[in-house]
Amino acid sequence: MKKNDYEPYSSWTLVLEGFRFVFQNAKSIVKTREADFRLLFVYNKAMELIENYFFSYKPYLSILLIVISVIVWTNLKKIVIKHAKKSEKANFSSTAWQLTFNFVKYILGFILIILIMQINGINVSSIAAGVGIVSVVVGFALQDFLNDWVMGLSIVWEGYFSVGDIVRYKECVGEVIQFNFKMTKIKDMNDGSVWVISNRYLSEIVLLGNWFDVDVPAAYEVELSKTQRAMHEIQEKMNALEDVKNCMYLGAQAFESSSISYRFRIFCSPLARNPLRRDLFRILQEVYEREGLSIPYDQLDVHLIKEREDIYEKGDLA
Repeated sequence: MKKNDYEPYSSWTLVLEGFRFVFQNAKSIVKTREADFRLLFVYNKAMELIENYFFSYKPYLSILLIVISVIVWTNLKKIVIKHAKKSEKANFSSTAWQLTFNFVKYILGFILIILIMQINGINVSSIAAGVGIVSVVVGFALQDFLNDWVMGLSIVWEGYFSVGDIVRYKECVGEVIQFNFKMTKIKDMNDGSVWVISNRYLSEIVLLGNWFDVDVPAAYEVELSKTQRAMHEIQEKMNALEDVKNCMYLGAQAFESSSISYRFRIFCSPLARNPLRRDLFRILQEVYEREGLSIPYDQLDVHLIKEREDIYEKGDLA
């Protein structure tokens, strides 16, 4: 085969054809002049391609684009962290910001790869079409997984909660010990169990505040002044506790069937809610016992009619 026979073929096609011929004719490649010519021609073409590529702008523009992207990303990350730390809502003890940066980094990396492929003459339109079809199929197959990621990203950007916050999910009240784009882990304050919740269900979660209300009962028969004195004493004893930031006595809350409910508002860490609730009831018992007050409970009054004739005289029965 003469050298002119190779002219209709592209350079890369000739290189691949030459390597295929070499492997298929490994035993006789050194015995034929045609094989020697092909091997030499493939080598020269490969060197020519490499030389033309490195003497063009493509590799250097690709490297420059990578360097600029790394510099811009590093400085952008520093600026965002610097300004976010000044915000009172920023919480850098959690992994929320790191997850956000990683997510953005992967997106920018994908865009950078597409640009480099276009610079080097690789047709990405066919690749994009194939990726689009695959994305539709994967989207249906991984719908729940994608919903978890979208909800996780929304929580990160909205700052709804972060690691270390106290939340309530259904009957579980506990601390968020781990959070990522896929799931959230909550450690129950009562029994120490760990709840693993997919992020798509986190619309039901409630972020607990730094205060809670407790209603305590008092009997109707007790004088108001005596009741008020007991409530203020309970308030003073609660404010003396270490975990209580402030205890407010709000007054009467409701008239129940057998008692009057009085409300206290306690400001504290969410982790201290249950212990402080028990302390309040303990102090209530101590004050009631010392003041001679009884804790009210439901009672049923039964009125007996001794003489049946009185009923007929009053006309209550036919």
